[in-house]
Amino acid sequence: MTAVAEEAQRRFRAEIDAALSEVVAGDPLNRFARSGSLICAWAMRNPAHFEIISTARYFDHDGAAELSRDNAELIAMTERLLAEAFAQGQLRAADLKTVQTAGARWSTASRG
Repeated sequence: MTAVAEEAQRRFRAEIDAALSEVVAGDPLNRFARSGSLICAWAMRNPAHFEIISTARYFDHDGAAELSRDNAELIAMTERLLAEAFAQGQLRAADLKTVQTAGARWSTASRG
């Protein structure tokens, strides 16, 4: 299942990277929104693969170094986009905290 998850993650990441390459680099909030909508769309088109890469049900995520690294990079990208949006005045402090809290809850719930 790790090999299946690695391939699913590769496809998932390729779609995110391609979609973000089409969004203006200086608009972090739009890039964040685009990545979020892409994640939802990808999950709807690939429900089994999404479940495999986003839960701990099928294999040990911590033991899959490539998947863990790629997942950490995606989380870091999201955090960076939010920080940039805040720095540019696209998000208020309360909005930033709400988004970060929701993201943390989703991340915790999805690994269960």
